[in-house]
Amino acid sequence: MKLKEFLNEKELISAYDVYGYEGVKFKSLEKNGITKHKKLEDGSYEVWGDFEGNPKDIPIKIKIIHGDFACIDKNLESLDGCPEIVDGNFYCSYNKNLISFEGGPKIVKGDFNCSENSLFTFEGCPEKVDGNFICYLNHFETLKGCPEIINGNFDCRDNQLYNLEGSPKEIKGSFYCSENELESLKGCTQKIGKNFDCSRNPLRTLEGAPEIVEGNFDCSENQYLRTLEGAPKKVNGNFYCHNNFITLKEIKSVCDVSGKILL
Repeated sequence: MKLKEFLNEKELISAYDVYGYEGVKFKSLEKNGITKHKKLEDGSYEVWGDFEGNPKDIPIKIKIIHGDFACIDKNLESLDGCPEIVDGNFYCSYNKNLISFEGGPKIVKGDFNCSENSLFTFEGCPEKVDGNFICYLNHFETLKGCPEIINGNFDCRDNQLYNLEGSPKEIKGSFYCSENELESLKGCTQKIGKNFDCSRNPLRTLEGAPEIVEGNFDCSENQYLRTLEGAPKKVNGNFYCHNNFITLKEIKSVCDVSGKILL
């Protein structure tokens, strides 16, 4: 790590005079949003503030950050240097060379957004996400290894998923898995707190769909869908099924819809 990447030569000389070497490290981090720090027994640090920058340039090991951590569009190839615990939101989108979660946080108490990278496996991803887990526009072919419980929305649109095996056991928000290569919904999460969207896939059957959808259910634009076998038995919101070969009568015969049926 070169401190000149954070401070110019004049600032470095002044900072060394006033703070010493240890102080310079933290003075440099102020430019990235870190306002307070505390050294832990293992030599790592707990810090406060909203960080924005490249984790590989951080001059200390951050274990916990109380705030957001953003490393968006930094040409990252790994998440080395990131905190273990983020007491806020974590953003690492738009890093086209990023293929792995290794080195990333284990606990995120806000949203986790890793969209528009080149990730293909959930190995090493956070064990716990209290907000939304957003991973659209990557190269995932399976959900195996993703968190078991997501307290917000799970958005895995625009990947290369063929089925939903390995899905979280519970999603307290909405589940968006549209625009994949899904041929079935086998392995789908059964406990979904809000909406379920499996539109724009090559689905031939709805087998594996959750039995009860608390919000809206959307299976629109599945051009090969000819049957509602496996469809939810109860939808508490709207049922979207446009641009399919399914009739209103068929939907009413298999599903109790509290909202509107839209074909």
